[in-house]
Amino acid sequence: MKFNALAALFLTTALVGAIASHLDRATRDVLLPTTGTVWTVGAQEMVTWDASDAPGNITNKIGRVLLRKAGMTLPVILADNFDILQGSVQITVPGVEDGNDYQVNRDIMFRPMEVGEVIVYSRGQRAELGSTDTTASTCRGRGQI
Repeated sequence: MKFNALAALFLTTALVGAIASHLDRATRDVLLPTTGTVWTVGAQEMVTWDASDAPGNITNKIGRVLLRKAGMTLPVILADNFDILQGSVQITVPGVEDGNDYQVNRDIMFRPMEVGEVIVYSRGQRAELGSTDTTASTCRGRGQI
């Protein structure tokens, strides 16, 4: 009897984990921004992801886009309380200090997923990647949210 209960508990835990993993991955393939996308502080930009393969049984469809620097989440919420199934959200590029270690990520099921590299300019000027121009901030990520 104890073995059956233990086996049932194990199978239930594995099933819940598999469903959560599928839901976690269902809406996080980023379409925009792509590597090299240029954002200017104060501009309106879109964060877009593929929501076409989302399962119908997602219980928490509320999303949030956050800003990270040096691997730490900043107290900067770029977007909040949007439906992740809509596939995109408009954000305003915040005024941030210059740097080359920013990530934009979406918090889904308490797991931040980073997006592709984005260049942010604080003074509306353009510089190339690898430039010594201190007005450019490079946001680096992993290509998924």
